[in-house]
Amino acid sequence: MKKSVLLGALLALPFAAAAEGLSYNYVQLDWIADTELEAGGGSADGDGYNLGGVFSINETFYLMGDYEDLGFDGGLDLQTISVGVGVHSNAFTGGVDVFGNLTYEDVELGGLDDNGFGLEVGVRSALGEGLDGYISYDYSDVGDLEGGFFKIGANWAFNPNWSVVGEYLTGDYDVPGGSIDRDDLTLGLRYNF
Repeated sequence: MKKSVLLGALLALPFAAAAEGLSYNYVQLDWIADTELEAGGGSADGDGYNLGGVFSINETFYLMGDYEDLGFDGGLDLQTISVGVGVHSNAFTGGVDVFGNLTYEDVELGGLDDNGFGLEVGVRSALGEGLDGYISYDYSDVGDLEGGFFKIGANWAFNPNWSVVGEYLTGDYDVPGGSIDRDDLTLGLRYNF
């Protein structure tokens, strides 16, 4: 059901405004206000933070990295380090930025400690004065932990440098013997430079 709502939001997202002026140079601190893992009929709630940044190399390519630290009920922790390179363009899309990211991922979840890669593809567009939105699909393959997640979010700049970010993530990890569903609600503060 959650994925259906997310796909409906994608279709309803108004991409009429041009993507010019979107920043790919920023640092961001997020509070993951509500995160939930569900597996085998049980669930664990938690919260945490993410610290990251994106730095343009030129008009098309950028470097990116972030650190995420989540704590869940029952003492389960999830830490992720992600570094990589991305590309974006609106040359053939009528003003909507299409982007893709390739990352190295280092994940610790409970007793699991492994590394692998991530791949994210999505679209981002200006939606109005100081407002942009995005939707993406993020896939990661880290040892025995393989995941696919949809993200939808918005960024509202309340002055030229500072903005507030909100994001919803939903998807699941495939693990030996089953899967773990994950849902996050994130609020953040971004500094554009």
